[in-house]
Amino acid sequence: AALRLFALLCAALLAALTVRADAGAPRVVSLNLCTDQLLLQLADRAQIASVTWMARDAALSQFAAQAQDIPVNHGLLEEILPLRPDLVLGGSYAARHSVALLRKFNLRVMELDMPRTFDEVAQQTLAVAAALGQRAQRGGNGGLAVAHRQYHVGIDAALAQVSAQQQGLLL
Repeated sequence: AALRLFALLCAALLAALTVRADAGAPRVVSLNLCTDQLLLQLADRAQIASVTWMARDAALSQFAAQAQDIPVNHGLLEEILPLRPDLVLGGSYAARHSVALLRKFNLRVMELDMPRTFDEVAQQTLAVAAALGQRAQRGGNGGLAVAHRQYHVGIDAALAQVSAQQQGLLL
């Protein structure tokens, strides 16, 4: 345990002393499937340091094909610290221990609540896009319009699948 703590502290010290070569857009790690989906839709590939292991699972992730070449994490501090992210995206209901520890290491963590309305989805999408340094617009051909279209297609497909399963159970 002491060796693990020492290694963790060394990694944190190295991360703090290392000067980043790319002063542009932030490098981001995602801690849950919902934030994986937002990140994969809104970020440039070079910005994505890691997504969760679930992002690669086509049964769970609408963007599994996009995530195949992206490093994965399991929400563990020792996986995230060496990546030296500028931003960590997570939900307010998961990976609570990791989020608290990441904040102790002065990492910027953006926690997203579970949206309850489409307006909240839009607000969160805009907030994440802004944090990523991406442009998102409420209409036209902007990133938010594309993200919303993809989001709704995914919801419609999931609802259709649930409806078909329920009909099968009733027959």
